[in-house]
Amino acid sequence: MLQFKRNLTIPSILLILTILVGCTGSRRSETGIQSLSSGNGWVEETLHNLTLEEKVSQLVFVWTEGAYMPKESPGWEELKRLTVERKLGGFIFSIGDVYEYAVQINKLQALSDVPLVIAADFEYGAGMRIRRSTTFPRHGDTDVDTHLDLPVLTLPKTRFETIELPPFKDTFEAGVMSVMVAHISATAFDSITGIPATVSPAISTDLLKNEMGFQGLIVTDAMVMKGVSGKYQTGEAAVLAIKAGTDLVLMPPDVDIALDAIVAAVKRGEISESRIDHSVKKIPRGKQWLGLNQNRFVDVDKVFEVVNSREHRLLAKEIARKSITVLGNKKGLLPLGGLRGKKVLDLVAADDENPQNGRQLHGELTRRIGPIDFALLDPRSDSLEYASALQKSLQADLVVAQLHFYTRSGQMTGFIPDNVSSLLN
Repeated sequence: MLQFKRNLTIPSILLILTILVGCTGSRRSETGIQSLSSGNGWVEETLHNLTLEEKVSQLVFVWTEGAYMPKESPGWEELKRLTVERKLGGFIFSIGDVYEYAVQINKLQALSDVPLVIAADFEYGAGMRIRRSTTFPRHGDTDVDTHLDLPVLTLPKTRFETIELPPFKDTFEAGVMSVMVAHISATAFDSITGIPATVSPAISTDLLKNEMGFQGLIVTDAMVMKGVSGKYQTGEAAVLAIKAGTDLVLMPPDVDIALDAIVAAVKRGEISESRIDHSVKKIPRGKQWLGLNQNRFVDVDKVFEVVNSREHRLLAKEIARKSITVLGNKKGLLPLGGLRGKKVLDLVAADDENPQNGRQLHGELTRRIGPIDFALLDPRSDSLEYASALQKSLQADLVVAQLHFYTRSGQMTGFIPDNVSSLLN
């Protein structure tokens, strides 16, 4: 039996420093990570003109739908309030389409004194370019969804040093601009069990900044997730995240409470204003690197040329190919060949009832090998269908197993059911 494992982590937020890159103007020639530690007169002038409250607002982003909103709708009125009155540094767009995003972004940019950063929650949807490492210090060996609770990793430090952290070091050397810290507890670095990495100085400052030397933007995962919101109140969590070393707080359950709590912590001396300045400087520097200080608006006419372009599709294909890990090839089955005339079964197991599950790869296999058998097992399948799939497997020279089990936010999905495991074994 031939099986593949996809080597990926599904992030809750895909953070990018602009949407529809290439539609807004040119970037500076220096690398992104260099830009976060330097800046010209525009950066200094922007920071000089910000009040404490406005500085703090630059460090908090909220989620919003990117779908069409009429002018007098409650949704648009809230976005307008957060832009004009609270002066947020940016928004996280989701649930919309490319032209809707472009128009909505332009309307918000026109309202904002300082150019907005637009981040994105694109589990499905608009084309994008990412320069971020995610879920530090790793989120692989857990069976708890951070949307629902706090996972605790009891791995030894040597395991982190040899397996979990090296990929991050590689991305740092490649110039990655930001790192998202996960809502996980890592006992190898925190002596007290149950402290989310998001609010842990031992993770964000001691490990990430001091030991690993990362100088880019440190970002929380969504603060609305139960991995942190189930343990701390909204304001407390936001303050602890900043104290831990975070630069950017994403999606607090109540943005006004989070903003007011951070400002109050500064005024009472719990957080120094210089600490706020250290983080807030990175935001306009990143905006300057993107060219947003020169042109903050999306050229809607260029969306047609940029989004889903041939260049982007080729990049997506390259990423997909590099995300595949071959778990074993002892019998030399890969690359597939010499199977003409052989009995091949394409066995698909899925966690939803979409009749198209597995059909795309099945088409590719048929094109390369010739006619092959197909069996689809999903939540509707009964014991007879499982028995039929087993019988076909026993009669086949080769079985290709497609496992379509998806990680869905807040639903504890993605695990292979026992009946499928038994069949494969």
